[in-house]
This record gives sequence, structure tokens and C-alpha cells, in this order.
Amino acid sequence: MSVKWRGYYKAIVLYLLSSGPMSGYEMIKTIEGFFKGKIKPSPGTIYPLLKFLEEEGYITSEEHYVGKKLKRIYKITEEGRKLLNSYFKDQAFAQLISYLQHGEEEGEDILSSIIEEVRFLSEIFDEIESADMEKLRELRRVLEEFSNKISKRLQ
Repeated sequence: MSVKWRGYYKAIVLYLLSSGPMSGYEMIKTIEGFFKGKIKPSPGTIYPLLKFLEEEGYITSEEHYVGKKLKRIYKITEEGRKLLNSYFKDQAFAQLISYLQHGEEEGEDILSSIIEEVRFLSEIFDEIESADMEKLRELRRVLEEFSNKISKRLQ
């Protein structure tokens, strides 16, 4: 059985914040640590998600100085706790949390990780409000190259 984590980024972020305030960078590093470096969420994944969660009222943020650096620190709201509690009713999420808490080794292979990553990117694509045609063309080129690599392996 492999741990399905990708569809649960919102829940994982809320879970992390349920134990205390954190910066986005701390969340990235914590998630990376949980998965022993196999999962490395990018800032391009985490920060738009944090913005979405804040806009929906599930988290709040404030800027604080940490040393000489100004950092945005995120906190879970009561609505965020309610959403997190609803995730705990999901058996797959409960297994994921067990994995995160106990570090059980799961046989997650790289292809499964890629599939989950692509599914997640597909899900958030609709939320991106970019009209930058050149970037969209570049994305299409990259996806076509990737699709061609897959096709070659299937032959």
C-alpha cells in the first residue's frame, strides 16, 4: 500500500498549523522531512495554496521579524480546524497522518509520485489566473516533451 499524499496538501498544511504558527518555508521543510526528502513541495505549490487558504478564511497570516528578516507567519483559524476535522473522517488521510506521525516505511515508487504530482498540478491549474500567453505556450511545450518521453517508453 502506498501513501497517497498529493490530494491532501490543504489538509497537511492545516495539520501542521494545528500544532502552531509556521512560515511557508518551515512548512516546506517540515513536509520534506516527513517524507524523508522523497516529497519536496516547491514554493510555487505551497505559497499559492497558503494564499487560497487565507482567502477562504482557513488560515490567517501576519508579518513578523525573525532576526533581521521579515517573515509571513501563518496560523490556523477556527474554520480551518473544522475543515481539518472533516479530513480526519477520511480513512486515506488518517493513514497519511499515521505515516507522518510514525514514519512507517511505505513503498511509494517514483512513477506513483509523478502521477500524483501531475494530478495535483492539473487540479490547481484552474485556479491560476494567468493570461501570460508565452508562459502558457512554454508550459504546453514542456508537457508535450514529457508526453513524448512517456510515449517512447510505452513502445
